[in-house]
Amino acid sequence: NKAVFPGDVFSVKVKLEVGSDECINVGEIVLNFSDSLEFKEFSVAESIFSLWTKRPGKEAASLINRDRQIVFSGGIPGGYCGKIAGDAGESNILGEIIFKAADVPQGEFKSAWINFSEDSRLFLNDGLGTETDLEFSGSNIRIDERSVPEDDQWEEKLKEDSILPEPFVVNIYEHQNKKFAAFSTTDKQTGIDHYEISEIKIDDLEKTSWLPEFFNIFKIDGLEPNWKIAESPYLLEDQEMKSIIKIKAVDKAGNSRVVEYDNEELKKHQVISTKGKYFSVGYLLLFLLMVLIVFLLVLFFKIKKRR
Repeated sequence: NKAVFPGDVFSVKVKLEVGSDECINVGEIVLNFSDSLEFKEFSVAESIFSLWTKRPGKEAASLINRDRQIVFSGGIPGGYCGKIAGDAGESNILGEIIFKAADVPQGEFKSAWINFSEDSRLFLNDGLGTETDLEFSGSNIRIDERSVPEDDQWEEKLKEDSILPEPFVVNIYEHQNKKFAAFSTTDKQTGIDHYEISEIKIDDLEKTSWLPEFFNIFKIDGLEPNWKIAESPYLLEDQEMKSIIKIKAVDKAGNSRVVEYDNEELKKHQVISTKGKYFSVGYLLLFLLMVLIVFLLVLFFKIKKRR
């Protein structure tokens, strides 16, 4: 049970308790909530799930508030077998939901609730994906007449978060003759908000003349990425892998970490391009420079001889 005031933004953590002989590796959680609450955000910062198939974001808030239902699903490789003995922390969190409390008439109060739906499911890490029996415990919330200033716990948490998402690796794999980028990371403060991807094709670089073409070889690392919202796995636009591939992980507070894929195909392509284009122009410039130096030396000695 929890007590809040009208307009307060607060969080409710969804937790999992397992039996002594059970390990859970996949789950789909369905929650219903009363019309006295407004869904604002969903955070996975402290979640035991490391793989996600569905995460409700703030972009879906209007639909969630209309249906009064929140659905999220994910899993944990190796399974979750319960709290480790002696662990005083909250190591059983599936997700954290951010709500805003509704207004109440002066001198009155409202009762709000959050309950698990019977559609919620958990599966055992037994190699068979056996569905396990569930027992639910919801939450009751009392919204009292305001007697203190509004409290926005989530906003304060966002302001305090200045740490980047955790380092991660981008992997490329092939499925049905299509190449996909796979990526995932965590953020222990406010959670990952979204990912973005940038594919910069070297062949598409604009070259206004043969002189900039030579210098473009030095500008590749300084190119501005063209970011697009992405989810893992992501079907690559450049299936020939001749692009600089970068993934940006952005947390709820706006902090971001960018990781570039170590593209061996691009390196091969660059070597070929360099030999075929840039070096030929480079040699020409070097030759012209040497001719100019020789000309200036000859001119210098002629003038000196006349004197």
